[in-house]
Amino acid sequence: MCGIVGVIGAFEGASVRKALQTIEHRGPDAEGLWLCDLAKESVSADLTEGVYRDHLLFGHRRLRIIDLSDEANQPMEYGDLVLIFNGEIYNYIELREELEGLGYRFGTESDSEVLLKAYAEWGEDCVHRFNGMWAFAIFDRRRRRCFLSRDRLGVKPLYYWQEGGSFYFASEIKALLALGVAPVANREEILRYLVYGVQESAKETMFRNVFRLPPGYNAVYDITSRGFSKKKYFDLREVTGDHHSGKEKEEGYISRIRENVERSVRFRLRSDVPIGMALSGGVDSNIVVYSAHRHNRRMHTFSSVYTEDESINETANIRTTLDRLELQGHFVTVTKADIFRSIESIVWHMDEPFDTLGILAQNRVYALMRQEGVKVSLDGQGADETFGGYPTYIPVYMREKLTDPRELGSLFRCGYLTPSNLKMVAMSLSPKLAEKLYFFKRAKKIFRQAPSFLPGRREGMFELADLNRKLVYDTMEYLPVLLRYVDRNSMQFSIESRGIFLDYRLVIDALRIPSTDKIKHCFTKYILRKSFEDVVPPSIIWDRRKLGFPVPQKEWMADAEVGAFFDAYLRESRILEEMGVELRQERTSDIYWRLVNVAIWEKVFEVGMDQ
Repeated sequence: MCGIVGVIGAFEGASVRKALQTIEHRGPDAEGLWLCDLAKESVSADLTEGVYRDHLLFGHRRLRIIDLSDEANQPMEYGDLVLIFNGEIYNYIELREELEGLGYRFGTESDSEVLLKAYAEWGEDCVHRFNGMWAFAIFDRRRRRCFLSRDRLGVKPLYYWQEGGSFYFASEIKALLALGVAPVANREEILRYLVYGVQESAKETMFRNVFRLPPGYNAVYDITSRGFSKKKYFDLREVTGDHHSGKEKEEGYISRIRENVERSVRFRLRSDVPIGMALSGGVDSNIVVYSAHRHNRRMHTFSSVYTEDESINETANIRTTLDRLELQGHFVTVTKADIFRSIESIVWHMDEPFDTLGILAQNRVYALMRQEGVKVSLDGQGADETFGGYPTYIPVYMREKLTDPRELGSLFRCGYLTPSNLKMVAMSLSPKLAEKLYFFKRAKKIFRQAPSFLPGRREGMFELADLNRKLVYDTMEYLPVLLRYVDRNSMQFSIESRGIFLDYRLVIDALRIPSTDKIKHCFTKYILRKSFEDVVPPSIIWDRRKLGFPVPQKEWMADAEVGAFFDAYLRESRILEEMGVELRQERTSDIYWRLVNVAIWEKVFEVGMDQ
């Protein structure tokens, strides 16, 4: 796990040094540079503070996880190819054996060298062979092109900026800003965030002219023509298709999911440094812990708990797991003092505004891991989006089964026919009208003069009539947002987060399971629960609560001290003022938090508005 920076064209040497320093937290163990004069085709590892023109530079910050030797440092060269890489290729051992059979020889035990030689052998198609998470760039000196790739689900980030004959890319936006990219607000994205909430564009960012390479995409920057092109190599809609026929028996799904999870765990336990586990009281993280414990009984767990409110206190479930497996658990409790102490730092690390203050709990868990010397964390993100775990999926399933009296009767007996669920069902019947009534109504609360155009997420509204289509959409559009939170929170403390449920084969198989095996017998994620009911205690695997690492956000936001702290940011915001935002909002509302988040982000990055 690392941080990468690439610059092609014109740049200042001092700005590159600053960019690498800006993302040092992603890789504190080593720094590497590779500089090429594109006109003379001369190569150097030295960088002065002068201005460079018609050059290419690869910069790398390394977090040593696999093969801790200096020989595995980057940038890494092989023939005419140069690599900088952020992530892990979990099946690197199997790929190395295959490449050795083709005549390749290896000088390190690293997955980076496997990736580089896989590209040498298979070209751009190498990504189809990878099981892992990645954002990497390979400069092909002979073909004078730079190849970039991002993993299938968007676990690892990759941002870019292009203007004139210059092209910059990096693991985090703040590195691009350090290179000299102007921090100008993207009005449309801010508008979308304020009105729709957490969803973000797969391509654009909150900074104007700064783009993210979407998940499942490759890209090429041609040095000669200065042209940039993107190509999708992985599409969940295509690989899942209409494989939800329901012809397979429940036992078949259980067997395949169990096999997929256990294989994912084995791959993600490959490490030359200490591994820890994030443990909440919920289903997903407990499946991870119980599965990993079979292979490594010495790993410690790390949890955030809030004991003052029993409705969000998961201590009992966590203690059950710790006692049963005889594990060493570490606990942290987030308080409102963490808001004052950490909020600007967290916003800076996130690069863009985020969803809720629950991020503080996740952040503190990774801080605790670092204190205990952990460098790799096994985490449970992704199961809700693929197996149907969120309560908001229930009305989608209701809409899908609207003409099935038997299934509706079952949902009624489960108590699912609530006013809020029925409201969502009604919205799905006319998504265009629902968007206009619901989101334009919200826009009127936010702006003194509601905008006539909302850059909506309408495609998501059209997926409210079919659960599996909704899950595919959320995995493609919503999950990458949550993965950004995990990436930034973990990398802030130089920790590599590995998502057990993000193995692409597991994701594909999960999304092919019929919806009737996902919400069943009054349980969400039914088939996942069944797959591990013999491993995880019944009090946990059949617990219907959905908490994660909860914090009392409404209680905090209603606090006078917290309100005064946040109001100060609102008063200083030029962006909110210029966009005509009504600052007088209910402090416990989601709208108020999003306004505050934009104001803090504006201050931290000194963001201006396009004139």
